[in-house]
Amino acid sequence: MSLSNIIIKGKDNPVRMTITGIKDNDGNPVLLTDFNTVIAKFKNDERDSVNDPNDVLVTDDTLTLYFGDTSESTAGYWTITGINGDYPNGIDLTSCCIGNLGKTEVC
Repeated sequence: MSLSNIIIKGKDNPVRMTITGIKDNDGNPVLLTDFNTVIAKFKNDERDSVNDPNDVLVTDDTLTLYFGDTSESTAGYWTITGINGDYPNGIDLTSCCIGNLGKTEVC
């Protein structure tokens, strides 16, 4: 059983994503840990790995998100953005438009 794509309000159940296959503009592989900051936005709730390190954890190719205290109440999509020296304005790793991750339910 996997509850990795569900936000359970008021609980500490994490949303977990494995993010692989990222490539830079030259086609070289980029790891999730190569980003200085990872921004996780769920609908209107935005947190990042620098200012909210307990809510947005980056480990190897896994992103663990703790959003149990979100004010959002319905299902929605994540926008995950990585920022580093090569992408100072950020590169979107997933979003509704990219379509590589389904909706996350809120219970």
